Amino acid sequence: TEFDSDSVTTIQPNGIGIGSFLRRLVFASRFSEMNLLLSGELTDSSVVLFRRSLSERLRTIAPFILWDNDPQPVLASGRIVWIVDGYTVTQNFPIARRLSMRIGTGADVVRYMRNSVKATIDAVTGETRFYALQEGEPLLATYRATFPTLFRRACELPPQIASHLRSPTSYLNTKADVLDEYHLDRPQAFYAGEDVWRLNKATGTETRASAFRPLYTSLQVDPDRGPEFVVAIPFMGQQRRDLTALLIVRNDPPNYGRMVVLEVARDQQVRGPEQIVAMAEQDPVISPQLTLWRQGGSDVVIGEVRIVPVDSTFVYVMPVFLVAQGSPIPELQRVIVSDGDRVAMARSTADAFAALGGHPVAPGPTTPRAASVG
Repeated sequence: TEFDSDSVTTIQPNGIGIGSFLRRLVFASRFSEMNLLLSGELTDSSVVLFRRSLSERLRTIAPFILWDNDPQPVLASGRIVWIVDGYTVTQNFPIARRLSMRIGTGADVVRYMRNSVKATIDAVTGETRFYALQEGEPLLATYRATFPTLFRRACELPPQIASHLRSPTSYLNTKADVLDEYHLDRPQAFYAGEDVWRLNKATGTETRASAFRPLYTSLQVDPDRGPEFVVAIPFMGQQRRDLTALLIVRNDPPNYGRMVVLEVARDQQVRGPEQIVAMAEQDPVISPQLTLWRQGGSDVVIGEVRIVPVDSTFVYVMPVFLVAQGSPIPELQRVIVSDGDRVAMARSTADAFAALGGHPVAPGPTTPRAASVG
């Protein structure tokens, strides 16, 4: 891409003018900064900028929204814009599970949560805008009635920003914590605690004790459409290591936020990510190579397992990184793929599939089950 310096315009940040002595006196008192009164470099066009932190800015403008602590920077029309997810939450929702939140500081325990707001903040000017994603959400409707000019409609999002929207992983983790029991539609099974799911543990060698991190990837969810940008997280059976379901949240419009659950038939056993990693570690071809690298002074890190549904098949893909002693930067060395029965390792994904046999073999049928935004 060519860079045209003539097309670059100077962007002035938004701020409060401090050209008058009275304003300098007020802000000198506000920030306990005498240089605002003594400095000779201030002019009539000087402005003061404060509350530049994203979290502080958002919580000052809209403290009634619970803001995510994972902002997303995007490039829109040559400008860096931060996208931050906002949640309408309350602790006063009858007959609802108490959820312990690990995001923000606005609420520790909630009984109701919706990802109903997106905020955009210009990285230079600090201009902040709020967009309502769920028009009919009751809490947001109340806030919009109270502050009628604060929230804009979702259709007013600039296309350059709307194309970058993604469902937040913290919200997915919260929904997954509820879905592990509430996927049951038979009251007898629910109260008996039958067929309860659990979230998988991470498979990376450095993070085995932590919860599995939802992964953004490109998958073909709809057979009539091409690959979509999604975020997915697997479920294991309670007290078991086999895969029971894969929760996928779509990000591309017009299906943003919609969930799809690929549920393994109950009479089938499909290996989970932990078992696939164990297969790779014990494979007579792969294991000696991993041992050789570890003895050579390098640390071998097997990345998190990517689970790719193909028709009625689950294909597993794992990157293998080498970390040299004294260097914190991992280097992608190999790719491991598996169809659930066999495993192969090569320098690229295509070569690994070729070593596997060219095409995956179905480990068992799955039952897709769509879910609405929640």
